[in-house]
Amino acid sequence: MRDQIPPRLTRMQAVANSTRVDAPMLVMDTAPAAVLGALEDERVRAHRTLIVANIGNFHTLAFRYRDGAITGVFEHHTGELKPAQLENFIEQLADGTLTHDAIFNSNGHGALMLNHQSDQLNFFAIVGPRRNILARSRLHPYLATPFGDMMLAGCFGLARAYALLNPNVADEITRALDKGREIA
Repeated sequence: MRDQIPPRLTRMQAVANSTRVDAPMLVMDTAPAAVLGALEDERVRAHRTLIVANIGNFHTLAFRYRDGAITGVFEHHTGELKPAQLENFIEQLADGTLTHDAIFNSNGHGALMLNHQSDQLNFFAIVGPRRNILARSRLHPYLATPFGDMMLAGCFGLARAYALLNPNVADEITRALDKGREIA
């Protein structure tokens, strides 16, 4: 929401302040929006534990989920990552051994593990314009296509985030997303 944007996020504040419309607003970074949107893909939704990554033009962001809760995350500069290095970070994220220092010391932004319990890497999904980096990956990622369109993953994630934060529209948005699933 506009009034909840921290002062240090100046670009996000500039976007929020670029409109004078007096209406509820949700501003969200594209990478987490795309990851949240990937969770709308039926194959992704079917898994209890999983990792979903957005491999963007400039940043790669990966989340580890268990039972719908985020248990770990890292962000790195896409251009700094080699495929084998990214695979190793994904495996460490899965087994709970990834450290902030491992990401930060390789020119990434960092990592946060909320739960160090090891999870089997049974399902790994990717979205993003540079997902081809892992096209030949030994991890065999699933190319998530929520509602049949990977390039709109962020839009679907933004809609889901808005529903999660606004209970008064949650049912309407959920119905629309569910209907879209029927059509796709």
